[in-house]
Amino acid sequence: MEKDQHFMVNKEIVRKIASLAEIASNETVIEIGAGKGILTKELAKTARKVITIEVDKKLKPILERNLRSYKNVSVLIKNALKSDLSADKIVGSLPYAICEALIQKLPSFDFKRAVFTVSKSFAYRLLAKPGDDNYSKLSKFAQENFKISIEMDVPKEAFEPRPKANSMVISLIKTDKKRR
Repeated sequence: MEKDQHFMVNKEIVRKIASLAEIASNETVIEIGAGKGILTKELAKTARKVITIEVDKKLKPILERNLRSYKNVSVLIKNALKSDLSADKIVGSLPYAICEALIQKLPSFDFKRAVFTVSKSFAYRLLAKPGDDNYSKLSKFAQENFKISIEMDVPKEAFEPRPKANSMVISLIKTDKKRR
């Protein structure tokens, strides 16, 4: 397993995250950071197709075993930052190390809604206003490209092993720059 990997284990929070994605039965979902597949299973209950992307090769046999009964799931072992992320919805418990690069890459893909679990400090950075200590080029970029909403706090106890940072679930909807 990758160093510093934390797996979501709280099934109630997983159900809430899947619900926040507002997945229709005819939609394709890309999941980033499949881990052991707990969120993947929840997404697969509703979506037409789930394409789950996991960078850690050691998790492939675990994912294939845990997801073998889900015929609408494809497991890709690759780097999400080097992948086409166009889909109806994008969902994931993001590795904190890729959050900033992913947000910068997202506007180039076609999707309706993204729902991500990120560190609380990263969520606040995305939403920071000019003059705030957390305000940065990333804040400006994210707010120009997305409608960003904080959906819920995720306690450390929802993960194994427990991370040092607190987490939040955020949703992103691309803004239509032509209407501005």
